[in-house]
Amino acid sequence: MKSQLYKAVLLTALGLGALTTVQAQDALLGFNDAGGTANDYVIDIGSINQFTTTATIDLSSAFSASSFTTAFGSTPDANVAAGLVGSLGNTFITSFAGGTPNLGNLPSGSPSASQLNVSLSVNPTAGVYASATPNGWSTEVAPSTTSGGTAGTVASNTGNPMGTLTGGTITMALYESIKGGTVRNPTASAWTEVGTLNFNLNTDSILYTGINVTAVPEPTTYGLLAGFGLLVVSLRTKLSRKQA
Repeated sequence: MKSQLYKAVLLTALGLGALTTVQAQDALLGFNDAGGTANDYVIDIGSINQFTTTATIDLSSAFSASSFTTAFGSTPDANVAAGLVGSLGNTFITSFAGGTPNLGNLPSGSPSASQLNVSLSVNPTAGVYASATPNGWSTEVAPSTTSGGTAGTVASNTGNPMGTLTGGTITMALYESIKGGTVRNPTASAWTEVGTLNFNLNTDSILYTGINVTAVPEPTTYGLLAGFGLLVVSLRTKLSRKQA
């Protein structure tokens, strides 16, 4: 019992605690075709947690060049657009490719909580399919780089996340918004940039570079932690002697 209490006090003092496992909707990278085959291709690149806790991640293993070619034919770069959306609890993440199309309130401004709720419910099907498929990327996120889609799509509620590939590549800035407040008076935070996603069809690579890098403690911080540890050990020794 003493050991468990001591451990709990130490963890609390160090600002640590038990981590809660959360069921998350992963980040989805979707491509659609404005002409030609008119197909969609959606890949799951993992939890959005990775976009706020690390500096650089190689996500290339999630991509299949053969599936991309199947979706868009022998000249997959022509008229192909790409974007990213994902959610985790009350947090929504979306891409911004820069330039055109009309981006609505992305990246500046704050989406309404109702818009964020709509976005959090989006769950396109991963894989290759015709863009007319129900619950697909074109119907749930954005049908193109220039169209916001019908009511209820991500593009119509938060700003169009799509940008067009150029020379087989595209660079997308990723932003997040967090729902807060109460059930009756919900709020949604302004868009905050978390990093950049680079897709390169020529090298079959997807690389993410984050802005919010987990800081490595300075040498002085290590010293403070070590000193605190010695203090706890000293106090424990004194308490043991008194109890004896």
